[in-house]
Amino acid sequence: MSLSFEHFFRGAGFPKWASKHSWHSFRFPQAHNNSIRIEGSRLRLPKVGWVKFYYHRQCEGCIKQVTVKKQAGAYFAFILVEQCHDPVPASEIQAVGIDLGIARLATLSTGEWYANPKLFQRFGPEVKRLQRKLSRQEYQSNGWKKTKRRLSRVHAKAKRCRQDYLHKASTAIVRKYPALVVEQLQLQNMSRSARGTVSRPGKRVRCKSGLNRSLRDVGLGQFLEMLEYKCRWNGRSFKRVYPRYTSQKCANCGHTSPENRPTQAQFRCVNCGQADHADINASKNIRDLGRISGSQYGQGLRALPVSA
Repeated sequence: MSLSFEHFFRGAGFPKWASKHSWHSFRFPQAHNNSIRIEGSRLRLPKVGWVKFYYHRQCEGCIKQVTVKKQAGAYFAFILVEQCHDPVPASEIQAVGIDLGIARLATLSTGEWYANPKLFQRFGPEVKRLQRKLSRQEYQSNGWKKTKRRLSRVHAKAKRCRQDYLHKASTAIVRKYPALVVEQLQLQNMSRSARGTVSRPGKRVRCKSGLNRSLRDVGLGQFLEMLEYKCRWNGRSFKRVYPRYTSQKCANCGHTSPENRPTQAQFRCVNCGQADHADINASKNIRDLGRISGSQYGQGLRALPVSA
């Protein structure tokens, strides 16, 4: 309360009581004597009773708690279970480097790659149409509220599609390889606006704006977080390295030059003639950086402990 009045005296609005509509989730923290259980397509919650819900996969383990959350007008149940986790056996490949990007979400040093789902191209036209419709409607009218809910549902669906794709891609990579080496990306700097100031206006602002939109759409930061905690679950090694000159350095002879990249996707070394896809060559350099021990890149690959 005191902090709210401090902000008020500095020019902010007068403090208001929190509305009951400001809370969009509630939790059942403990399950005792089967107070929370699932039977068929029904979920039993304490003091609520049986609730019908869409059960899309089996809950393996003992249910510990349930969080009910409202998202874009729909209700979701997040079920926390306790189970014993056995790490999945990996392949014989010691380490794999991963190059992240926009054209391709992830390119591995083995030659495998995962495409960018490009959800903005899929949902962008519908979002723009609803935003234009929303701008023409009267603020807080019934039609405005209806359009606002539809727009929220489209955004929520795009978010779920992105999370689903990133989860599947990260799980496939972690299950297959025992050690992952990724780039230490400065995502905030990469997505910084190019507008500049009045005295020093930016250049190619429209192009940079489109690049920033693509960076936010692909979800590189979320993908890296998934890789890291899934490596911890499965006892895999995970390391971040600084990707300086990895896109210009030849993975075969080590020659570094901007002329090695004649195009965005093509890599051809001017020294030894090695030709490869640019992302695959970069991922090999990232893998080699992860193998360096006792240098500026850290102490080599380190296995993360398995948590049950």
